[in-house]
Order: sequence, then structure tokens, then C-alpha cells
Amino acid sequence: MRYWPGLLWVLISLFPALRLTATGDSTRYILPTDSVFIELDGFGSKYVIHNMEKRQTLFSLAKFYSLSLEELYWYNPELKERSYALGDPVRIPIPNKVIRRTMDKGVKTSEYAQLFYRVKRGDTMYGIAKRAFKMEVEELRTRNQIDEKGIKTGQVLKVGWIKINGVTPEMRQVSNHPLIQKNEAYEQRFIAQCRQDKVFSINGAADWNKGRQESDFFGLFDGVAPGHYVKVTNPLLKRSLFVKVIDSIPREAHTGSVVIVLSSQAAQLLGAVDARFFVEVEYCR
Repeated sequence: MRYWPGLLWVLISLFPALRLTATGDSTRYILPTDSVFIELDGFGSKYVIHNMEKRQTLFSLAKFYSLSLEELYWYNPELKERSYALGDPVRIPIPNKVIRRTMDKGVKTSEYAQLFYRVKRGDTMYGIAKRAFKMEVEELRTRNQIDEKGIKTGQVLKVGWIKINGVTPEMRQVSNHPLIQKNEAYEQRFIAQCRQDKVFSINGAADWNKGRQESDFFGLFDGVAPGHYVKVTNPLLKRSLFVKVIDSIPREAHTGSVVIVLSSQAAQLLGAVDARFFVEVEYCR
């Protein structure tokens, strides 16, 4: 069922529990009549919530937002364990440049869907407007007809618009997510270490513990001393990550062709599915 966008905004504002059953239709992933919800994580990164429609697939959804399927699973691990159903919410990271804060004269509204944010406990007008969405407080107030009482938990605010034709790969080239920033710092340290040394590479298996939740990029590796950095690539997905070596590999626990043991976060960001997967490792000494 589709509503006129303005009426839908009123309905959502009056009844916070109201949710759309689906986003897009069987051939498109966003329609101009859709109202898309956006969430923030603890780092300030933004995610849209896509509710699955008939004949939509996770593979095509990932492609629409310029993600790999493994990246989509990374943000929605529950979807890896079961098949999805009509209306299931899928969390999708989006770069800031995808969000249009104002609808300037001459912009075709038919090319955009509206973006909404649900107020959480502890949110302030200033925090939502200036920190989260880089807009003026008065713009947010006027757009949502907020009176002197201010905002309240659960209230739905219109914060902007998103293009209905998806996210291009170029839009994803730069990320402000703290994890990406941290890995960029590791990359610079790797480059600095390699300025005077020779670069070597080795192929083989990477082990990781799927049961652990480790929140850093580190690994066990025999080729360099602890404190050095190595570049690890998953050639299947053409995805690379820079990892800090903290110790050598305990061979009694990791036998055979294992060349590196990775933290769970490093392995998952490289797209690992199995507890052992093929990698290429570059190191300097």
C-alpha cells in the first residue's frame, strides 16, 4: 500500500510504531513515494533501513548500494543464517554525500525519496541537526514544525532526501567511519616500514575464531617481529586490510598451510565466511 508522501509523514509522526511493509517494488529498490528511515551508530555513521519487497534479492540490493554481498552480511549477520521474508529490515551503511539536506529550486523531486530519523533518548535538536546531519537547527525545526517544547523520544523527523537510483561506487571511495580511518593509519605505518626494507609476499590460509568478537585489526604472523604491520588481501573479493602483528603463530594450534591468524574483526571485514580462508600477505623486512 502506498501513501501520498506528505500524508505518510503525518501518519508516521502521529503513530511512531507505524512502519512500511516494504521499500521499493519488484523492479526498483526505492520509489519516490517511499519514506526511508535512517539510523546512526555510536560512531556517527549512517544507515538506511530497507524493508524487503517481493522479488527483491540481497545480491541486487547490495549492488544497488555499491556493496558486496559479504559487506551486506557484515551489517546484517542474522540474514546469513536464514532466508529473508517480505518486510524484513536490512541495515545499509550510506556515505554522507548521498543525503540531500535541502531540495533546491530546479531539483526533480521525482528522483528522490524522503529520509526520516526517529529520535532516541538523549538526542538534542543541536546534535541531530549540526552533528548528525550537518544542517541548521532552524531548518530542522521549521521542516518538522517543532514547537518550543522541543523534540521527544520516538518522534519522527524529516531530515532530508535520498536519490532513488542508488549509490555509485565513487560515492563509497571515501569513508569517515572510525574503522576505516584506523586502517588508513595502519596503512601509513606499513608504507613507512617498507621504505627501507624489501617487500615479500606469501599465499596461504588464514585462520580466525568465529566465536570471538574482537574489535581491532591484529594478527599472528611469523614473517616479521611483533609491532610490525602487514597487508592482507582476500583475492576472491579483491579486498585488502592492514593488520598489526602482535605475535608469531602457535603451530600446535594452527597447522598446515596457515600463514596468518587474524582477529575476528579483520577476518570479517575481509569477507571471511569459513574459519579458514585463502589470503595473500605482503610484509617488509
